[in-house]
Amino acid sequence: MKHSHIVYFLAVALFVYAAINYYVLKRTSQALDGAGAFRTVVLWGMCVLALLYPAGRIADRFFPAGITDAALCAGSLYLAVLFYGVLCAALLDLARLGNRAFFSFPLSASAGRVAWTAAAIIIVSIVIAGNRAAMRPRLRTMDLDVAKNAAGLKELSVVAVTDMHLGAVVGVAQLQRILLLIASAKPDIVLFGGDIFDEDVSDDMEREIARVLSGIKAPYGVYAVTGNHEYYAGVEKAVLNLTRGNVTVLQDTAVEIAGAFVLIGRKDLTARRMGTGRKPLEEICRGVDRALPLILMDHQPFHLEAAQENGIDLQVSGHTHNAQLFPLNLFYGLIYEKPYGFLRKGTTNIVVSCGAGTWGPPVRTNSVSEVVRIRLHFTK
Repeated sequence: MKHSHIVYFLAVALFVYAAINYYVLKRTSQALDGAGAFRTVVLWGMCVLALLYPAGRIADRFFPAGITDAALCAGSLYLAVLFYGVLCAALLDLARLGNRAFFSFPLSASAGRVAWTAAAIIIVSIVIAGNRAAMRPRLRTMDLDVAKNAAGLKELSVVAVTDMHLGAVVGVAQLQRILLLIASAKPDIVLFGGDIFDEDVSDDMEREIARVLSGIKAPYGVYAVTGNHEYYAGVEKAVLNLTRGNVTVLQDTAVEIAGAFVLIGRKDLTARRMGTGRKPLEEICRGVDRALPLILMDHQPFHLEAAQENGIDLQVSGHTHNAQLFPLNLFYGLIYEKPYGFLRKGTTNIVVSCGAGTWGPPVRTNSVSEVVRIRLHFTK
């Protein structure tokens, strides 16, 4: 992405962020009119929280790792509060308009304070519960049949982990919880489906992550593909640190494992925008033994028909987070053929995980962070 495009994007993003905050602050000020010092404290507190995330992102580039982490964590939680604050403010505005148009019930100043207090309690409760759902990943198990012979192998335990977004907000503690789930699944092979690192991960943290990842035990190895955030963080550095953690990164590459199955890993779609290119799936699959089970890792679940056309038996993807925050997930079906869960296209099994971490606010309100265990049963 060109420097001018980045500047333009950041300027638009900051303008939108400022406008949303202004709207919520204005509605809060109106609702708390007459509340005295409490109103002042709330408004100033919201202003400080609104500044924490952008200020933390900017300061993170100039100060040593760890100094700005607390600001980023608090600011990222505020993003979830802001999201639901906008929804509540908009719903209350619609209710007021409806009242004026159809009922004309008199509304006192105290009614506004009661509505704001109720909304604040609901929002804080949602964010606390959502943070718990985000930071306590669970193991989800699926059993799938593949009608192929895997050199006598009857079952393969595949553990897939996507979208950890390890960095200042989702740290090594979350990675440790994820690794405990991986170990409990007793995997034959572990697949990291991209967005392992967030764009704000420090060099020291990347090295620590590599050290922790090196402790994973799986007979057929640990593999990964790049996600869009690996490119934002610096793809060469990300790949290097994963390699140091005994993780094999597949970039538009197919490898035959133990003569029993073929594992294919694609570069993320972001590679095209970054100018490094991405091979068509049919080119990557050229020369592979299609009699063996074919497993594909592709971070973004777009163009799922390509997997079906190339005889892929299992595709593992992530990226979507299942929208992370309700009710955004209700609209993701307009963007993705399968934004979350399992889809079968012909003989191709497609699994899209909601991820084991979060981006932006460390909050999930329509799912729980997950590690996916896929037990493949070979029926020939």
